[in-house]
Amino acid sequence: MEKVIQSLQMGQNALLESPTGTGKTLCLLCATLAWWYNEADKLKEEFGDKVLVKSQLPVIIYASRTHSQLAQVIKELKKTEYRPQTTILGSRHQMCINSKLKNLNGNMKNTMCRSLVGRNECSFYDPVKGHALSILGEIELEKRSGVIDIEDIVSEGNDVGVCPYYLAKELQNSASVIFMPYNYIVDMSIRQTLTLNLNGAVIIFDEAHNLESACSEASSFELTTKVLSECLKEIPQASKPGEEDSVGLGALHDVLQQFREWIMDQKLPAEGGITLPATDIYEILERSFGDTDKNLVIELLENL
Repeated sequence: MEKVIQSLQMGQNALLESPTGTGKTLCLLCATLAWWYNEADKLKEEFGDKVLVKSQLPVIIYASRTHSQLAQVIKELKKTEYRPQTTILGSRHQMCINSKLKNLNGNMKNTMCRSLVGRNECSFYDPVKGHALSILGEIELEKRSGVIDIEDIVSEGNDVGVCPYYLAKELQNSASVIFMPYNYIVDMSIRQTLTLNLNGAVIIFDEAHNLESACSEASSFELTTKVLSECLKEIPQASKPGEEDSVGLGALHDVLQQFREWIMDQKLPAEGGITLPATDIYEILERSFGDTDKNLVIELLENL
């Protein structure tokens, strides 16, 4: 705990190791909170203004590999004397309570959620705006604690008819501690979706030996020739002659066609497959794209 506080005071990174069963998870968080509250007391003496003090304090981001691990951390934190205001970020799959999206999974649920919210057709979304703190207050009163987990947020969302997913996002603005899985930090697209600001934050990676695989997963994807073939069939159906997007769709079709042909040309062994360096992908895409086509396709994808 001494090393944790020392690294926080000096604003340095720290790689800390402790044997299994020594309570390192709670030591990490409690040491960080002890430092945080001490900093808050110093600022109160200097400024006195509670709002100003809060704005000067860093947010603590606690990351672990899975939500089940985070749930255990939150459970242990509730046993301590610390009562920081918290939120936990999760996916729509875990937190959406809209019955229209109940049977959808993955990207389809994300897409439909954004569509409903964008058209103001989700009755659970509107109450979140401007009411997050009062809803949090109800949870805190019920739980007698500022420490909340996903079950608390989803339960309250169901009770009062408020979207738990957007509620958790909104509470980022007031939380002192934010819990989330690794990939919410290392995956840039997720950070942007959650409008996650890491500037000046204290970031704790628990069980950090899992971080390498999390980074690898965040930067990897699977793309099959079957998926490419289906995309090539759908692009002409989406294209409408004379519309501006049709030019971008045409460029996208050409790129995907060349990419599919490149994959088909690869000679595979009788068993298993081959692993190629990422530079090969960049080279084939670079050959396929001209500057004009590149800009058109990027603009098209950003508008989806």
